[in-house]
Amino acid sequence: GDFCFSPDGKLVFGVRGAYQRESTVIAFVRSSGEEVWRGEEYHQIDEIVCSPDGSVVAFHSVGFDRQNSKIVICEAQSGAVQAEISAGLLPNITFSSNGQFFTANEHGKIVIRDTVTCREIRRFGSHLGIVQSVRFNSADTRIITTDSSGMMRLWDVANGDEVLSHWRWKTSLTPECPK
Repeated sequence: GDFCFSPDGKLVFGVRGAYQRESTVIAFVRSSGEEVWRGEEYHQIDEIVCSPDGSVVAFHSVGFDRQNSKIVICEAQSGAVQAEISAGLLPNITFSSNGQFFTANEHGKIVIRDTVTCREIRRFGSHLGIVQSVRFNSADTRIITTDSSGMMRLWDVANGDEVLSHWRWKTSLTPECPK
């Protein structure tokens, strides 16, 4: 979406000019509307999420040529940019429930990164279609991904192995549905 709340509900992080050529993230106090910080301008911000502990905000900026898209990680209290990471057009940024990791679609591969250092922890296999969603389970031991072809995949976070795959619109696995 083009806004999100801090976990304690005191701050709102909004995108001014969402989906437009020039966009910026603005943090403001929910109760008063007072601006806390305003980030740099980026091209077409189309997704923003806050970590569960409220320490960082991540957003996605679509590149001018739609090839140079990036995920930007900012400190939630100051707006200081911690990292910019090359990404695909639909990154689906998701934080683990403990906020230690975040995952995103980076050019068709699902990547888990450390929230503080942004260091890559694990890279998962790719999908045939465009990845549409990425979510951690509540224990942060698995992630589930879905793509535009209708495939759902369940991955083991610890080793990166695919645990299960299933076509959403099929009621049972058939020979034309890969296992």
